[in-house]
Amino acid sequence: MAGFENGGGNVRPAEGPSSRGGEFAAPETKGSIRDEAFDRLEDYTRENGLKRSRQRELILDRFLGLGGHVSVDEVHADARTADPSVGRATVYRAMRLFLEAGIASSIDLKDGLTRFEPALSRQHHDHLICVRCGRIDEFLSREVEERQDEIAEQFGYRLIWHRHQLYGICPRCGGAARRRSRPPRT
Repeated sequence: MAGFENGGGNVRPAEGPSSRGGEFAAPETKGSIRDEAFDRLEDYTRENGLKRSRQRELILDRFLGLGGHVSVDEVHADARTADPSVGRATVYRAMRLFLEAGIASSIDLKDGLTRFEPALSRQHHDHLICVRCGRIDEFLSREVEERQDEIAEQFGYRLIWHRHQLYGICPRCGGAARRRSRPPRT
């Protein structure tokens, strides 16, 4: 599974750490996801009577290049390196449009900032979010997926989609707190 890191987190299967060490795996993003995102943007803007925008395309390119779990401010700062005239409001509008078009998905870290990640051609995953440092770890769990299907069936639901965001304290933050709270060794 491809992994990426932002805020100290990384992608990993539920069974163990990612073999990629938390680095963003860009090959998919550089090719098929990028093409799919631009095709979807073109279709969405045409279907909704919107004009093609060079800045919107630049923002999409920069967003995809950054990887995942990025804030509007991070996308804005990166886009401004290519075009200093790109404004924060333009980035907000573009990211909202990417959400509506299904190009991006959002993650709420409960810190006042929404993070975004590419939503196309990615395997479904869930998130563990550290409430102290903002680290985001992505995970896949066949057991969680099976159990949610069982629960939906028990209640007579047919699942369309879901999002799991589990909030806690990561090992780094929890480990530091435990070390400080232990009595000194003698």
